[in-house]
Amino acid sequence: MAGYLGAIPVPQATQHRESFTATSGQTTFATAGYTVGFLDVYLNGSHLSPADFTATNGSDVVLASGASADDVCDIISYTAFEVNSQTFTGGLDVTGTVTADGLTVDGDVHIDDAVPILRLDSPSATWSGGEDLGGIDWYTKDTSGSGPAVMARIYSESSGSNALPIPNMIFQTSVADVSLKDRMLISGNGDISFYEDTGSTAKLFWDASAESLGIGTSSPSTTLAVETGGIASLSSYAGHIVVGPSSRTSSSGDYSGGILFDQANGVQASGKKGASITGLQDGSDVNSMGITFNVHGTDGNANREEAMRLDSSGRLLIRKTSAVTSGSCIEMERDMSSGVAMEINNTASSGTQNAIHFRSEGGVVGKITMSTSATAYVTSSDYRLKTDVQPMTGASDRVQALKPVNFEWISDGTRVDGFLAHEAQAVVPECVSGTKDGMMDEEYQVSAATGDIYTPATDAYVDEDGNDVDAVDEVIHSADVEQPETLADGQQWRETTAAVMDTRSVPDYQGIDQSKMVPLLVAALQEALARITALEG
Repeated sequence: MAGYLGAIPVPQATQHRESFTATSGQTTFATAGYTVGFLDVYLNGSHLSPADFTATNGSDVVLASGASADDVCDIISYTAFEVNSQTFTGGLDVTGTVTADGLTVDGDVHIDDAVPILRLDSPSATWSGGEDLGGIDWYTKDTSGSGPAVMARIYSESSGSNALPIPNMIFQTSVADVSLKDRMLISGNGDISFYEDTGSTAKLFWDASAESLGIGTSSPSTTLAVETGGIASLSSYAGHIVVGPSSRTSSSGDYSGGILFDQANGVQASGKKGASITGLQDGSDVNSMGITFNVHGTDGNANREEAMRLDSSGRLLIRKTSAVTSGSCIEMERDMSSGVAMEINNTASSGTQNAIHFRSEGGVVGKITMSTSATAYVTSSDYRLKTDVQPMTGASDRVQALKPVNFEWISDGTRVDGFLAHEAQAVVPECVSGTKDGMMDEEYQVSAATGDIYTPATDAYVDEDGNDVDAVDEVIHSADVEQPETLADGQQWRETTAAVMDTRSVPDYQGIDQSKMVPLLVAALQEALARITALEG
């Protein structure tokens, strides 16, 4: 027999060797049995490649070419073996499948393949809904003597009984009592649920088919739905979306988050910005937060222009950034020579329509109505609002006491007929507001606010070394720059020093509603007509 090239097999342990002396042209050698894929074949001491023989039935080995007479064919078959409490020093290479009833690895597991896949099989699981298909657990070391505790888990479960079941991926973490709670569930259809602290109810839900996100609801009816069972007050923030920075400064003019309405896919034409709604600190107090409504600049630059502001005092300011009167509700500013400040357009084809209602706690006390051709100014005068109704007397004497005058307005020099308010107040007090020589306190600006002119930060990027580089504002001018009327493309003005304000005493001018003299004039006319009738009679 020719010599055997290779290691001598370990007897009855991992290998079984059979030797055959061939006849002329013999190709088939019947063995005592082998596991397909687990054998080596040698011919006259030379190791044959798998292409030189066929071994597929577990008993026969068939050479591709017939042997010569007296050739020696050695067949080495390998059997599975069991190792108990063995230590391997160095690497362990396994060709084929490793089947283990429990596997503990103290160290890292490295899977090296072109497309590495860790496969977890559950041979006993069917495709019925709710069956676990396997998972991964993370344990702590046993420091209590009661055994290691599972701290986190990822597992999959079937959720249907179809030919192709829908699997769910469930992510869990433990709480103080070392019990696992659901934290996130990814359904086979793409829905994603995030659970509250008890792990029982989904409070953040992504509906993949509807492409909608629900907060506080698992059935979002819109692209973003925020729902709650009800709120006691705004201070609870329940059911709210909060937009803002992680911290606030004490500088008036600092923006505190907002909503930007831009072009499709965030594309900006030549760096231009879309409309926005932003929070804006409008005082030195960090809690003095207003809301600004901004539109794209009509001058064609890249800046948004503030069109309207709801300040921290609840005043609505249109085309202006600060109130003139501290007690006002709505203020509007516009050059009246180039357009109207307010316009109400009645589109009704017929009839009288209510344009504006003036209300008090008792209901409507006045209104402005419009028809297709005229406007009427109406004050309440219903008999149901009045008591102790008596005829007017002495109207002629009161009319005689009025002092109509012709005068010139100081502001523009025009001459008109009218009354001096304080003189008319002595005769018809209800037609005059205010008091003679009245004064009031007015807030005014001592020095203007100053700030920085800058270009907004560019997007963050990754440099050539792989480092993240944060976006940085480019400051064009440092502090102590007053807000300019216009800015260059891409530039913005940011207030850093608040305006200095003070209070001064200014005249509180009287006003007169001459329409309230009409009843007196009518009564006086009636008295005069009565006298005329009497004289004629």
